[in-house]
Amino acid sequence: MAMTGDEQSANAALAEKMGSTVERVESLLQRLEVRDVSLDVKVFDDAGASWVDSLPTPEPSQEETMGADQEATLANERVRAAVATLDAREKYIVETRIMATGEDELTLAEIGRRLGVSRERARQLEERAKAKLRRHLEENHREAA
Repeated sequence: MAMTGDEQSANAALAEKMGSTVERVESLLQRLEVRDVSLDVKVFDDAGASWVDSLPTPEPSQEETMGADQEATLANERVRAAVATLDAREKYIVETRIMATGEDELTLAEIGRRLGVSRERARQLEERAKAKLRRHLEENHREAA
């Protein structure tokens, strides 16, 4: 669309007033002249889908949710199987310290008192249990891969 002399001089004056270029002013004016379009308008006249249907959702898809749930279930099963390989004291420490939450979590001193060992021995048992769990989970991971 060709501009008249008056439009060109008005754009030049506006550009000078704004401290910008004539091209920038013309670009901004073109953007202002574009009509807004509703996202509820059908993409095609005979289509049932509207533009809003094509927007991405911030929520994970059903496939992503299901995949995450399956991964969590598999991880829980692997951890339970690894814990089952521990001896009774190690299992007790893992369940009351590592896997416990909030108020249920015991200190090493409390675990030591309950098991009749020192706090240091409880720490050693905890480290041994962690090492066994780590080894079991790594082996299981290698077998699955």
